[in-house]
Amino acid sequence: MSEKLIRTGDVAASTGLPEGYIRRLARRGIIPSVRPIPGGSRYYKLSVVERALDIDSATLQSTEAQVRRFNESFNKISAQLKRG
Repeated sequence: MSEKLIRTGDVAASTGLPEGYIRRLARRGIIPSVRPIPGGSRYYKLSVVERALDIDSATLQSTEAQVRRFNESFNKISAQLKRG
């Protein structure tokens, strides 16, 4: 038996993420979705969404670490420039 398709709101409720974030990930192709009616509701398989979010979470954590390192370097350089 195939897995039931659920709507964006149900995905948001199941994952604790905002609906807008779920839609954005779907538009970017990170979370596969189907739209039986063009411009209509998106539908997802929860198991596929959960797998995609694991990948997205790892990517996000990596990006956040890069941003932290950049900010630390920037702050050090700024402090050095202020001291002369």
